[in-house]
Amino acid sequence: MRLTILAATLASVGLFGGTALHAGDQGGLDQAAREALEQAVAGTQRSETNRARDAYRHPVETLSFIGVKPTDTVVELWPGGGWYTEILAPYLAAKGKLLAATPAGRGASSCRRSPPSA
Repeated sequence: MRLTILAATLASVGLFGGTALHAGDQGGLDQAAREALEQAVAGTQRSETNRARDAYRHPVETLSFIGVKPTDTVVELWPGGGWYTEILAPYLAAKGKLLAATPAGRGASSCRRSPPSA
């Protein structure tokens, strides 16, 4: 239990600390990257269920704020239902990388399914 709490704390610090530095260093996305992100969000690879959540999750604004560029390598921890995966996979397909990470036996089955096509 203690190890789990420590790991979660370190992951949070790394995620939010790294995000703040990355977004500050990059100054957001350029116009071409933002347009590519908007195309990924609007793509036909996304399920209707996940699209319905966009109004509440604001994917373009969130990923622009974080500063995810089409050339980045993104590690998605415990991808779950694939809401971000459906956006990030086509966005990063040409020049970046998307890695899904999940512990064996704890949600790994969702990572075995085919990724959304670009």
